[in-house]
Amino acid sequence: MKLFKIFTLIGLLGLFACGKDNSKPVPTCEDCNFDCTDPADDTVLTNNCKDNFDCIFEVTANASFNDNEFNGVGSGNKNVFEITSSTQGSAAIADDEFDNILVFELAAEQESFDVEGADLELLNAHFRRVCFCAETDFKKATGGCLQGLKDENGNWFVQGNLEITYSWGVMETKFD
Repeated sequence: MKLFKIFTLIGLLGLFACGKDNSKPVPTCEDCNFDCTDPADDTVLTNNCKDNFDCIFEVTANASFNDNEFNGVGSGNKNVFEITSSTQGSAAIADDEFDNILVFELAAEQESFDVEGADLELLNAHFRRVCFCAETDFKKATGGCLQGLKDENGNWFVQGNLEITYSWGVMETKFD
């Protein structure tokens, strides 16, 4: 009988816990400082894409992160930001081409964000490197920061410096 009471209590606690919304809102920034990257750092991906690279900076409405899609963008009810850089590499080197794909989500009505560290989970930030290498699945961002602000014309300014953990170590991706 005592065991029955314990299981009943655990079940009731589980029901109450499932009904709670424990989600934390994504922090906003009215006047973003945009201090995720160093302006002097020449490894930061910008709208002026590096030589021999193609770059995409896109926001897709009514979308969500979907790791079954090549670029990570599927249907949903959020805005998904996609930042892609790709290169065919050097013609003299076999199999050196790659694509870097970063995607993250934001509620459609939100017009700014400022997250770092563990709060990156709130944006569901994922990175994928597609190459002739062992690990090509999407990986969650494990550190760094992301900041963004939508201007009066509906354009986004987004900056980030993220860490992605692989079995071989940590990779950084930076963009502005």
